[in-house]
Amino acid sequence: MTTSPTQPSSIKPVIVECNPDPIAQAIAVTIRWEISRQAIAAHAPTPTGIAHTLILELAASQSTHILQTKWTLTDPTTNTQCTLTHPSLADASTDQITIERKLAILNTAHTQAVIELDQSTLLLARTSLFKTLGIPGGRYKPLGARILNAHT
Repeated sequence: MTTSPTQPSSIKPVIVECNPDPIAQAIAVTIRWEISRQAIAAHAPTPTGIAHTLILELAASQSTHILQTKWTLTDPTTNTQCTLTHPSLADASTDQITIERKLAILNTAHTQAVIELDQSTLLLARTSLFKTLGIPGGRYKPLGARILNAHT
């Protein structure tokens, strides 16, 4: 039995879809901080519950150049939530998530963050939200980050 080499004319081309615009990729980023109920109570509505420490969460999702952000406070004992509202949170004109190499870079009016995509490792997170809301104190350590639907 003999086999003949494949003729070039019989090779079917493989179509590879390439998206040169990383912003157009659908991605969701969540970053969480712990904050004391006492520190934030005078500056924002808090969820019902008894926990002394609340979870402040920034959820940002982007698809086709539109970034939507939402800040929530959660009481971990009751899992009740409050959405934070502030006039400065409404301006999302320059907000974006970009993908560069294996990093997701979040830039909003109040937060800058860099997250490694493979392990969802938060490399950098800065936010001016605490200062904007008038929350006293110094630094608030983020609990971590999560990325969904990242296409690398």
